[in-house]
Amino acid sequence: MNHVWRERKVVRNLLGTLTIPGWRLKDQSGNPSVLFIFNDLVVRTEGTFTLRFTVLDLDSKMDSPVFPPLAREFSHTFHVYSPKSFPGMQTNTPLTKALARQGMKLILHKSTHFENSGDEDDLETGPRPMSSSNNMNHTNGVGTSA
Repeated sequence: MNHVWRERKVVRNLLGTLTIPGWRLKDQSGNPSVLFIFNDLVVRTEGTFTLRFTVLDLDSKMDSPVFPPLAREFSHTFHVYSPKSFPGMQTNTPLTKALARQGMKLILHKSTHFENSGDEDDLETGPRPMSSSNNMNHTNGVGTSA
């Protein structure tokens, strides 16, 4: 549950965009992938958390407004720090750098520079949201976090 009890009222603990489309991008090795990027999630309280993600097919030809999940996955456990105990930004991973080069808006460590990295040629296409019109074998998947 993404709520916290405070003074007898419920306060949302997970903020940001909770439902997003899949993006056709290339990973750090240049392999085509469909990625669900929650780049603006914020957890309001300090602690250790795990997120649950669910993928839904919103293009299915069902008569019901209910969309059965195609997949469910859990994130790795992560820790949220208070401002006083925050140890600073981690270094950027190769995947984070590859996504940023393709136009995804991410918060990056200041040491990231792409001008002379030499990696731009193998990641030439920008991000494209998935849809049934881009000739993929599967339909529009939407990821949700909770």
